[in-house]
Amino acid sequence: MKKFILMLTTVVAIAVNTTMAQTTFKEVTNDLLVVNATPVSTTFDMPQHFPTTQDIKVNISDGGTSSQTAVSVQLRGSKFGDTWVNIGSPVVWKLSTNDTIIVISNATENRYRKYNILYTGTGTGTSTVTNQIVKLYLE
Repeated sequence: MKKFILMLTTVVAIAVNTTMAQTTFKEVTNDLLVVNATPVSTTFDMPQHFPTTQDIKVNISDGGTSSQTAVSVQLRGSKFGDTWVNIGSPVVWKLSTNDTIIVISNATENRYRKYNILYTGTGTGTSTVTNQIVKLYLE
């Protein structure tokens, strides 16, 4: 009986530990073009319905000729995809190198199933988003 209880306790501990360490990861590799001050975005449908925190990673570069001086990158969440709520503050990418990686980390739990990354340029010119990653952490 003692062996059975010990084995059961071990199985439960492993199950709880595995559940707490879960993450959900989605990556999009595309050439999303940010033109002038016209907002563009990418939406991620995530399967997670438990409270999570989020990290996003974005690769953005200048568009070659007539590049923008800055692009605002904002993470947003939605439960149904009809109304978007800003998650944290936007990060502003300023053209300083040819390729830039932006990481936004949100440490406040939420229950959104859809995530959206909104890009808004300033002035005239173009920028290119080549890679986007959303990672959810089950807390």
